Amino acid sequence: MQWLRALDLAIGIVNLVRRRKIKRLREEQAALVERGAETFNPSDLSIASVVDAAVAQALSRDARRMELERERLDADRLRAERAAKMEAIRQAGDRELRRLRLLTAIAVASWIGTLLAAVRLASGASGARVAMGGAWMLLLTAIALSFAAQARVADLLARPDEGGSARPGAMRSMLGQMATAFLIAGLAMAGLAILV
Repeated sequence: MQWLRALDLAIGIVNLVRRRKIKRLREEQAALVERGAETFNPSDLSIASVVDAAVAQALSRDARRMELERERLDADRLRAERAAKMEAIRQAGDRELRRLRLLTAIAVASWIGTLLAAVRLASGASGARVAMGGAWMLLLTAIALSFAAQARVADLLARPDEGGSARPGAMRSMLGQMATAFLIAGLAMAGLAILV
């Protein structure tokens, strides 16, 4: 941005010199007209107007170039901000997917563990078998909810965000929280069934 300030300064100096030159030429012309001198040469004024037009054209071209450069810098900055936001959203989605996959793995392992424990409870009290059945249902529900939450996060990551409304915090959903709650409830129910 320093070179833009230097260019603005140079344009200002050229404008100042041009104004003074035009002012001096007008004063000289006015003095010649007042004196009624016959030595006045109109070609001097026409050369000054040509030079003035050329300088004005160069200045307007430079001003337009600077405006285009500013617009390009603004567009680059907005593009970089959007890329950083999209990267933050992608990272949040990846973290949430890893968490949900771990939750699914724990729920599946717990469900398999309760199946093994159910063999021991086959001849046990009916209350223990009912509690174990409830634990299975809760664990299977946790697995289903976890898969649904993973599908939702994958859909959010695959869908382009044209409006810029997506946030990294939007990756966590009620489905993931419910899956965690059902997993904990299922493990508690399985523990109760084993203790009964």
